[in-house]
Amino acid sequence: MITDLHLQKFLEGRLSVDESEAVREMLKKSPELQERLDALEGRSQIVGRSRWARLFLDRKDTRRKSKWTYLPIVILILFIFSLAGHWFSRPGDNSTFTYQAGNASAVELLYDGEQHWRYLDLRYSPTDSLTFSIRDKGRYYVGVYALYNRDGNPEVIPVFSGVEPFARSGNMPKFMLQDHDGNPASTAPDHFLVAYHADFLPRVQPEIIPFLWSQGASPGFHFQIFSLSQSQ
Repeated sequence: MITDLHLQKFLEGRLSVDESEAVREMLKKSPELQERLDALEGRSQIVGRSRWARLFLDRKDTRRKSKWTYLPIVILILFIFSLAGHWFSRPGDNSTFTYQAGNASAVELLYDGEQHWRYLDLRYSPTDSLTFSIRDKGRYYVGVYALYNRDGNPEVIPVFSGVEPFARSGNMPKFMLQDHDGNPASTAPDHFLVAYHADFLPRVQPEIIPFLWSQGASPGFHFQIFSLSQSQ
């Protein structure tokens, strides 16, 4: 037998979730019990939480029971923030969409396209201006090279050679992709190679390219290879 005190606690939201569910089941089966509940609710002596408060608390308990249903939403939000971290972080943080090989990570390539300066990606066009950014606190002599695959043979075209070292706090150069004759290039390379060192400007020759692709390559300077090939 359910007492009026128990029903009053139900109205005030002071029962546990299981106790509240048990009362609801009994109310469905007993019209007499429902009448007693309605009478208690209508009395002026009843104090405490109103029915809307009880319903609100019950909904909170239900949310706690079903919290795992929100896990996919949380994962999606985290993924969106991680993606935004790539596109909207400051220049020089990462070019992970195109990075292919290397033994360091201190330099990032950027290009000035339709959406202004952004990290190197497959939207790069040979008519876009290029620059680079230093990520750490070092100072480096930097060389940028365009790598073409000509019928299975690597072709290396110098794009930029810095005669002075660059640091993160300094101004970065702006340059364009050119062909062997120094004219604006009409075709984007398969890859860009960035070679740098703290003490000298690395010189890259075609015969060293296969070695740079090997795992654990140590040519005596730092390098990073960024791919622009759709079939990467």
